[in-house]
Amino acid sequence: MNEFLNSNYTLIEAIMSLPNINLKALDIKDLQDLLQTFGKLTSTKGKKIASDIEKEIYARVKKEAVKYPHSMYDPETGKETIAKTPEDHKKYAAKGYTHEQPKTVSEQRLGKMASLAIGHECSPNFIQSLSNEIFTISEIRKAYKNFLLEEELKFKPPAGAVNAAKKAIEWKDKYGDEVTAMTQTGWVRARQLANGDELSLDIVKRMAGFNRHRKNSKISPENKDTPWKDNGHVAWLGWGGDAGIDWAMKISDQYQE
Repeated sequence: MNEFLNSNYTLIEAIMSLPNINLKALDIKDLQDLLQTFGKLTSTKGKKIASDIEKEIYARVKKEAVKYPHSMYDPETGKETIAKTPEDHKKYAAKGYTHEQPKTVSEQRLGKMASLAIGHECSPNFIQSLSNEIFTISEIRKAYKNFLLEEELKFKPPAGAVNAAKKAIEWKDKYGDEVTAMTQTGWVRARQLANGDELSLDIVKRMAGFNRHRKNSKISPENKDTPWKDNGHVAWLGWGGDAGIDWAMKISDQYQE
């Protein structure tokens, strides 16, 4: 908020024009940002606002239970500091430190922007899914649309995909170390398919992306009698085989941006 206030003086003027500010509706980080901004103003109204903010910060910290030693947290970084004496407590409280570990600044900022973009408070899962590179209203709305799709849409794999994955697992269980195909992620995917689990749109899209390995899907001549040793073929089955990959590609095409 501090960066925004410093770069948008009209907002400062708007706040200055209000008869009063509801400081209790702001969190401790916002109060600290406002204090840093209004503390630089020399007008009587600006100084009055800065004083009110400082009193609100002190009142909140004062209400918190005080036992020594105890932990206090930097409102920006969340870094823990130990207050061993009342003097320590007063020193850190003046800097905006609290007894409750705050969210990271990036999460706070993203949470506020997300709520503004969507029009209501967003779930923590959505906020955590946002990248720090997402910073415009339109990008957040786009990300929220995708998030809802991921949360709500589930897809049941076709029987062909289930059977293909079961074949890969059957070979792995029977031949053990002779089967060297796939990473741990691949085997997790194979078990999801073999169990007939409902899959999220993200997983379906990853299956569709596996189409790039189609050229390695057939059993090579040297492994004709030992197909479980053909890594490309085993991996292809583990990811659903022709039936699963083709199915995933159709769904992925339906939900392209």
